[in-house]
Amino acid sequence: RHSIHELDPKKRKLPPVLDMCSSQRRERDWANLVTCHAKGDGAYCWDTTTKSLARHVLRPQPPAAVLCVTISACGNFAF
Repeated sequence: RHSIHELDPKKRKLPPVLDMCSSQRRERDWANLVTCHAKGDGAYCWDTTTKSLARHVLRPQPPAAVLCVTISACGNFAF
Protein backbone atom coordinates (compact mmCIF):
# COMPACT_ATOMS: atom_id res chain seq x y z
CA ARG A 1 0.00 0.00 0.00
CA HIS A 2 1.36 3.39 -1.01
CA SER A 3 1.05 6.72 0.72
CA ILE A 4 -0.96 9.33 -1.18
CA HIS A 5 2.28 11.35 -1.34
CA GLU A 6 4.10 8.60 -3.27
CA LEU A 7 1.54 8.02 -6.02
CA ASP A 8 1.42 9.47 -9.50
CA PRO A 9 -0.32 12.90 -9.44
CA LYS A 10 -3.22 11.58 -11.54
CA LYS A 11 -3.82 8.75 -9.05
CA ARG A 12 -3.78 10.95 -5.95
CA LYS A 13 -6.67 13.18 -6.97
CA LEU A 14 -9.31 13.06 -4.24
CA PRO A 15 -13.07 12.74 -4.87
CA PRO A 16 -15.33 15.79 -4.41
CA VAL A 17 -15.42 17.31 -0.91
CA LEU A 18 -18.53 16.60 1.18
CA ASP A 19 -17.61 18.68 4.23
CA MET A 20 -14.70 20.67 5.62
CA CYS A 21 -13.84 22.47 8.82
CA SER A 22 -10.89 24.60 9.89
CA SER A 23 -9.62 26.30 13.01
CA GLN A 24 -7.11 29.10 13.39
CA ARG A 25 -6.61 28.35 17.09
CA ARG A 26 -3.66 25.90 16.62
CA GLU A 27 -2.73 26.57 13.00
CA ARG A 28 1.01 26.94 13.69
CA ASP A 29 1.19 23.72 15.73
CA TRP A 30 -0.29 21.13 13.35
CA ALA A 31 -2.68 20.60 10.45
CA ASN A 32 -5.71 22.80 11.02
CA LEU A 33 -8.19 21.89 8.28
CA VAL A 34 -10.03 18.59 7.94
CA THR A 35 -12.06 17.36 4.95
CA CYS A 36 -14.20 14.36 4.10
CA HIS A 37 -14.75 13.23 0.53
CA ALA A 38 -17.40 11.38 -1.47
CA LYS A 39 -16.99 7.60 -1.22
CA GLY A 40 -14.33 8.16 1.45
CA ASP A 41 -13.64 6.18 4.60
CA GLY A 42 -11.36 8.75 6.21
CA ALA A 43 -10.96 12.42 7.05
CA TYR A 44 -7.98 14.16 5.45
CA CYS A 45 -5.96 16.71 7.39
CA TRP A 46 -4.49 19.77 5.67
CA ASP A 47 -1.94 22.36 6.74
CA THR A 48 -3.16 25.80 5.70
CA THR A 49 0.17 27.50 6.43
CA THR A 50 1.90 25.39 3.76
CA LYS A 51 -1.27 24.75 1.70
CA SER A 52 -0.58 21.02 1.67
CA LEU A 53 -2.09 17.68 2.60
CA ALA A 54 -0.80 16.35 5.92
CA ARG A 55 0.65 12.83 6.07
CA HIS A 56 -2.04 11.38 8.34
CA VAL A 57 -5.63 10.41 7.54
CA LEU A 58 -8.15 10.02 10.36
CA ARG A 59 -10.11 6.77 10.05
CA PRO A 60 -13.02 5.75 12.31
CA GLN A 61 -12.90 2.53 14.30
CA PRO A 62 -14.72 0.33 13.35
CA PRO A 63 -14.43 1.30 9.67
CA ALA A 64 -17.34 3.41 8.42
CA ALA A 65 -18.12 6.07 5.85
CA VAL A 66 -17.15 9.62 6.87
CA LEU A 67 -19.92 12.05 5.91
CA CYS A 68 -19.18 15.15 8.00
CA VAL A 69 -16.29 16.63 9.98
CA THR A 70 -15.70 19.30 12.60
CA ILE A 71 -12.87 20.60 14.78
CA SER A 72 -13.23 21.36 18.48
CA ALA A 73 -13.22 24.97 19.70
CA CYS A 74 -9.77 24.48 21.25
CA GLY A 75 -8.38 23.20 17.91
CA ASN A 76 -6.96 20.00 19.40
CA PHE A 77 -9.56 17.49 18.19
CA ALA A 78 -11.24 16.60 14.90
CA PHE A 79 -14.51 14.67 14.86
